[in-house]
Amino acid sequence: MSARAFPPPLSELDPSRPGSIEAFGQKAVGKTARQIIIARDAAHPMLRVGRKATKGDLGDAMELYYGIKKNSRSDPDFPLAGVELKTLPLKRVRGEGLTVKEPTSISMIHYPTLPTEVWSGASVRNKLSRVLFAVFTIEPDDVLSSTLKALFLWEPTLKDWNLFGGDWEDTRRIVAASKAETLSERTAQVLAARRKGRGGSKDHGTPQYNPRNDPAVPNAPSRAWALKMDFTRQLYNERVLSPPGTYTSIYDVVPPGPAGRILEPAEHRILEGLRPFEGQPLREMVAARELGAGEGKDLAARMVHKALGVKPRKRIREFEQVGYRIRTLNLRSSDGYPFEAVSLPVMDLEEFASEEWEGKVVVDDTDREIGDVPESRLARDLRRILFVPTYSPVRSTPQLDRVLGRPFFWSPSETELQGIRSEWESYQREVREGKAAYLSVPGKNQRMNSLTRPKPEGYIHMRPHAQDSRDVYKHGPFAGITKYCFWLNKEFVYRLVKENNALPPGAVPKEKAS
Repeated sequence: MSARAFPPPLSELDPSRPGSIEAFGQKAVGKTARQIIIARDAAHPMLRVGRKATKGDLGDAMELYYGIKKNSRSDPDFPLAGVELKTLPLKRVRGEGLTVKEPTSISMIHYPTLPTEVWSGASVRNKLSRVLFAVFTIEPDDVLSSTLKALFLWEPTLKDWNLFGGDWEDTRRIVAASKAETLSERTAQVLAARRKGRGGSKDHGTPQYNPRNDPAVPNAPSRAWALKMDFTRQLYNERVLSPPGTYTSIYDVVPPGPAGRILEPAEHRILEGLRPFEGQPLREMVAARELGAGEGKDLAARMVHKALGVKPRKRIREFEQVGYRIRTLNLRSSDGYPFEAVSLPVMDLEEFASEEWEGKVVVDDTDREIGDVPESRLARDLRRILFVPTYSPVRSTPQLDRVLGRPFFWSPSETELQGIRSEWESYQREVREGKAAYLSVPGKNQRMNSLTRPKPEGYIHMRPHAQDSRDVYKHGPFAGITKYCFWLNKEFVYRLVKENNALPPGAVPKEKAS
């Protein structure tokens, strides 16, 4: 039989060998889910005319291909080899190409027993030891037309396990305190407690750990362990898209910290590496550290790489897995006030209108996944930011003539996050109401939108972030509208600068000067 014969007979599969399992799956790469199903069972119920396909069909198609029978066991899908089979859906993002669509659910969290577990014997580890990712390019209008783009076998490194362990222990601690209703996907680095349930008014949650039978302890939303999108996106980028050698591990140059704080030593190394150049013009640092071509948007990233001792063209695996961002601040020398707000990535308005602040997996009465509500892109973009302040007398000062300030890392506090979420929800309502469209102003030669303007006491605002007036959304209900992004308000950034002692030397704070 030819090596390209499809489908291969199940007799070719050795379910005790991970390599055989991966090689067997490679023969389905390039096929649609429908072709995979037909090849095994042309009369399968998933192919019934008029039936609405769901995201769960992709996993079912791969299980059918491998001859895996439906079961509810906690063991991996291939127990002899310890391999779990997971689909990794990709979506098309305008201007970015294909990217990971959603977090990857691993297994349900059982609140009553989680507090009695220890990480070394945690049940979720069975599903994480080896994962075979089946990467599908999603066709939302016809799920069964989704194509198996790639397939790869992945095993966590020791550093991955340390990251997972920190997140797992944080979740276990909250559940053991009978506070599972306060869990949030946002707080995890890579292994999140993600909402998973039917949703709607019929979803009353599930009983949580309550050893004293306290009637005041409420039910909590059902949740599943899930690998966050930044983590699986990095895996996909490294294993499928990037040439060998593109990535490096931060732990090649910096020893890891303890579980839960594994990246702290790297953050400390960055700040210490930049400290000798604080108060000096950037051109002196560029020359002294041989940072290559001078100005550019990537200068701060080059500075960070040099401070860590990482080659400038290398991508740092762990920073992408956790979702680190780097933002340069241009501050006025006299008082430290920002010359401009801080922009975040360009947003897809159609996606934004359908997001929830915290996403969730939607299941049917049989716990079969039938949909996914996207998590807020903004919440992901604010996970962890390194701010690199620079000082200059006027906004137009060339980048290399600005003075390096004191860099600092920032993650939103609970108070800040609540305020940001409230404003995010308000803007989402306005976008749904059509207020993002630019309309002509009567009597004036200008066009304006109707979105709420930034407030001095606020955190964020929405406004365009486009190359020119022709840089608009091309498709969907917002076609023709100039591209938008969220911005951190200047007043809020100024508060962060002061709180982190990053004002220019001798600066007179703006409110005191006035």
